[in-house]
Amino acid sequence: MKTNREIFDDAMSDLGIYRYPNIEEAENLLNSITEAAGLGSIRGDTIEDIRETPDGTVVLKTYACGDYNTYEFPASIIDAEDPAKAAKIFGLKKKADDYVGYVNHYNKHLQYFEAKLAEIRAQIQMAEEQGV
Repeated sequence: MKTNREIFDDAMSDLGIYRYPNIEEAENLLNSITEAAGLGSIRGDTIEDIRETPDGTVVLKTYACGDYNTYEFPASIIDAEDPAKAAKIFGLKKKADDYVGYVNHYNKHLQYFEAKLAEIRAQIQMAEEQGV
């Protein structure tokens, strides 16, 4: 029985060699990873390319219904004892990072609007004190 790494490496190789490679095992593995990570399902898609970058990122390109999709996740997920669990943790951490970015973005806006509100309140107070 092949390891997940062997399934993955064979699929990378076969995609580069064969026009219609038999990579069903890899498709199932990669689909379980993309689904668990919250990236979406690749079931029914055609895998166009799989690459592992020098920094340890898997880049998966698929094609379905006229659309190309790209999925990225750490290669360490392939080697994990439980890839679905590792993918779920990756997906949740990615989502948390996204929300940290949203919070930071909206905090900047909040600070701006709080400062504007303080200016308006100061103008109101000044106008009231002057009897206007």
